Amino acid sequence: MMAYADRKEWEDVVPIEQDDGPNPPCAISYSKAYVDAMNYFRAVMHTCEKSQRAFDLTTGGCQCFGLAFHMKRMKRIFAIDVVS
Repeated sequence: MMAYADRKEWEDVVPIEQDDGPNPPCAISYSKAYVDAMNYFRAVMHTCEKSQRAFDLTTGGCQCFGLAFHMKRMKRIFAIDVVS
């Protein structure tokens, strides 16, 4: 899967990195693909973007990272808004 950071259709989006604060109680070692997708997901959430590419992001994220509850929830919301 090509990183969202390398995709032309996402070049106008500034990804938002996870901020665990200066002293996180437990550092989690996420895969690069997970970090990339979640950074762009946070950016989409921050701007309240409801578009086909946002829907595609949640669809790809749900397939790759089945436990990402927020992505699954937003996929439903995006599906309603994109279709209507």
